[in-house]
Order: sequence, then structure tokens, then C-alpha cells
Amino acid sequence: ANQPPERGICFNLSHSENVAALAISSGFEVGIDVEQVRPIEEGMPLQVFSDQERAQFSALPNAERQEVFFESWARKEACLKALGTGFILPPTHFEFDLSIRGDTTPRAVGGDAEEAMHWCIRALSFSPTCAGAVAARRTDWSIVEMK
Repeated sequence: ANQPPERGICFNLSHSENVAALAISSGFEVGIDVEQVRPIEEGMPLQVFSDQERAQFSALPNAERQEVFFESWARKEACLKALGTGFILPPTHFEFDLSIRGDTTPRAVGGDAEEAMHWCIRALSFSPTCAGAVAARRTDWSIVEMK
């Protein structure tokens, strides 16, 4: 899927409990998500992860699962928001290598490794109790934080 022609200002907003984040870009769609780290609901990893991600998640020590789950969830939701589809597509549409922490690219987008190379996901680190990510289908951008 190709990006539409150059756009003006694009933005996306996310919030979770007492944390809010806004992503603004010039000329390209952007998605952002923040998630408070909390107990994982039973069955959620099955819905969110692809088969390969689920295998990686199951192999993690219990102490790491909560942080990895919410980091992965934030990445996937930010990507879906950058597409503008929301959850019309399943979270498994974007597949990640769960061993990579921080900034990354998907392993596959809709099963396509070549499409994944067009994406860049930047990690947001507000605090140990909050996971966040900003995503765009282009690689030549960076985060400028404003507080």
C-alpha cells in the first residue's frame, strides 16, 4: 500500500489513565499509543500476537511478560492508527520480533517482510509503568519531545 500524496499537518492522540501523548507530523500519517502497564487480561496475548510472537512471548520469563506485552501492544496500536484503519485490521497485521526493545521496524506487515521495511516505530519511555510508541510508514523521521 502506497502512502497518499504529501499531506499537510497530520496528528494522532492517545491517553491511558493519567498519561496523554500527541504526535504531530508534517506531510505523513503518524500513529501514537500509550498504555499503562497493568495486569494482562487472560487470553489477550492470544488475540494480539501472531503465532511466532506468541511462541516468543511464551518463552519469556514471567517477570518480563507484562512489560513486553504492553510495549508490543503500543507498537501495534500505533501502527494501526498510522494506517488510519484502527482495529478494522487485527493487531496481528503488524508482527514484531519481541526480543527487540525500543525503536524497531516490524518483522512483517500483513505477512509481507518487504512492506515492513517502510515502517519505523519509535519507543516512548515516560516511566516504567507506561509503555508507548509512535509509528509511521516512512523511515526518515525522529521524535522531538516537547514538555
